[in-house]
Amino acid sequence: MHEVTVRDRRLGSFRLQIYTADGLRPVVIVTQDATSEGCSLVNGAERYAASVWRTHFTKAAEPPLWVQNMQMQDSTMLALVAFDVGTDYTLSDAIWDVIDPTDLQRLVGADVDLRRGQRPAPASKPVYRTKFIITPVANFPPGKPFRARRCMPPMRHRRWRHLLARLRPAPAPASCCWYHGGDWRTANATALRLLATTPMTSADPGEWPVELCEAVDAAGITGWQRQAVQSLFLDPIVLEHEDNGRLSYGNGQHRGRAMHDAGVARTITAVDELYTV
Repeated sequence: MHEVTVRDRRLGSFRLQIYTADGLRPVVIVTQDATSEGCSLVNGAERYAASVWRTHFTKAAEPPLWVQNMQMQDSTMLALVAFDVGTDYTLSDAIWDVIDPTDLQRLVGADVDLRRGQRPAPASKPVYRTKFIITPVANFPPGKPFRARRCMPPMRHRRWRHLLARLRPAPAPASCCWYHGGDWRTANATALRLLATTPMTSADPGEWPVELCEAVDAAGITGWQRQAVQSLFLDPIVLEHEDNGRLSYGNGQHRGRAMHDAGVARTITAVDELYTV
């Protein structure tokens, strides 16, 4: 068994355990604290797995078996993840199959330590502060509809479709999912107004999303609209630049697609600004 901590400057970090045996496909177990290590193992699944394949198994015709151990505040998601395999170490269409620790032990033939473990101390202490910016929805990437093909089918001529959606009345809520189940035009108008008018009293920018959510409650917003508006502050949409310069989702692709379908013109996204203290 070989172990390293992987830290991708653009994405995040995780513990990587590699199990190999003669004649068998390697197994890698990736463990991440989803609350503090950047892009999650779910949102970054294809890119993380492709990077490990390219870096550690350069001569292999297929990627190693990928086991995700994502540790959240109150739960753990342990799953075997399968991908569609392309050329040049590209992966797509991740599918998660939940397993338990006993299944994992049988898979690798040994006891497995599922703790996050100690992280190497950085040379300096990085401090990230979330900055909210207003982004045209027409600029959003197409996303990868591997999680909800029924309401996120592949789309051609995205910009034209978005323009037509903006010219039409807001669509009625759909029953396929929560994301398509409400009025994103109204939710975004409310969020943009609160972002522009809410005075931030805390000196710590990390508290600003909480203050914005308090402003939502003070405005008497309830139900789906409350959840939608607060999600833009507490669980913001994140867009990232890949190595080829294209935008991809770090978080929020289903909301982005729902806004596109609803003809939303602009919405709130977030970027992390790095400070060194």
